[in-house]
Amino acid sequence: MSPGEQFLISRYAASELAGALLLGKAARKTKDPYLRSKYTWHCAEEARHAWLWMELLGETGTPAQEVHDETGDQYFRAVEKAQDDLDFLAFVHVYEMRVPFHFGMHLKKSNLSEPLRKLLHQLQLEEGSHLSWVADYLEEEQKKGNPRVAEALQMFGDLEDKTYRMDIKRLQMAGGDLKKLGDIIEQNLHFYTHPWKRFLTPNHAKEPTSVG
Repeated sequence: MSPGEQFLISRYAASELAGALLLGKAARKTKDPYLRSKYTWHCAEEARHAWLWMELLGETGTPAQEVHDETGDQYFRAVEKAQDDLDFLAFVHVYEMRVPFHFGMHLKKSNLSEPLRKLLHQLQLEEGSHLSWVADYLEEEQKKGNPRVAEALQMFGDLEDKTYRMDIKRLQMAGGDLKKLGDIIEQNLHFYTHPWKRFLTPNHAKEPTSVG
């Protein structure tokens, strides 16, 4: 496994764990019993995914690397803008929407080890259950006439798009395997249609999620 792949796996593990911690905090904070249950389940799922990435590193004899948002400009910092459950769900949803696309781009890389390819494919498929319950909740809120659904998704969607493009540039500047992945993503970025934008259309029809 190349140094670039080793770094990416450590970063995936760190992102999953960071997401689990945020969801766990949200579960303790919310006053809604339904959301407390869903947040707890989602927290466990993200923690399990972090564990699977760490297990992959262990199986290949690769030490985990520390990965932090040293500059404070990556997407997870945007959680500070979430004022309530609806904001937090919008924050989560636009990020989770990107994950299957990103893993799909990683799967396009040549010379992936079979264990890495298998895990990327597995987790790409498992994102569906993460997306569906949040989408259903937001959809119900919008049917009730809550205008903040579209507002929150627009705000966090714009932030996620900006930070993701910055991440692509970081990958390209890193060189080697990371640059190759960054180039693949950039070349295919037009296929990602920001499916959360369907909520910005009044009385939108519910459609299957498309991530390019």
